Amino acid sequence: MPSQRGDAPGVLRIEGCVAPECLDHVQDAIAQLWEKAPQASDEARMMFEIAVVEVVGNVVEHAPKGRGFEATVLLGADAEGAWAEVHDTGPPLDIDLDAGLPEDLAESGRGLALARRTAHELTLTRVDDHNLWTVLRRW
Repeated sequence: MPSQRGDAPGVLRIEGCVAPECLDHVQDAIAQLWEKAPQASDEARMMFEIAVVEVVGNVVEHAPKGRGFEATVLLGADAEGAWAEVHDTGPPLDIDLDAGLPEDLAESGRGLALARRTAHELTLTRVDDHNLWTVLRRW
């Protein structure tokens, strides 16, 4: 899957992110990311991790069942902030990322709204045959 930043040095890559265990791998990779970004405040780190875990969790939870679905997570940090790209081969999605939290505080339906509130930028675009989620948290 083509990446916006995937060829940059120091990018952490998690392939085959299609099962709930992937969230553990993502959290481990984010912990490694902070070694490259000592300037990040605890708040920025926490907000970035929440946003990324919510997006990846949404991709994993709603992944089409069966063969053929793939997801890859790319993580990076620089002097400006931390970023993530989540590429998935699921069908095109029609999601309003600007929607607020649901009125009823049900167990589900809050993840992307929470990701939107904890990231400075959260986007979803269709690129060729895959969905591209991007998360950016500036320092």
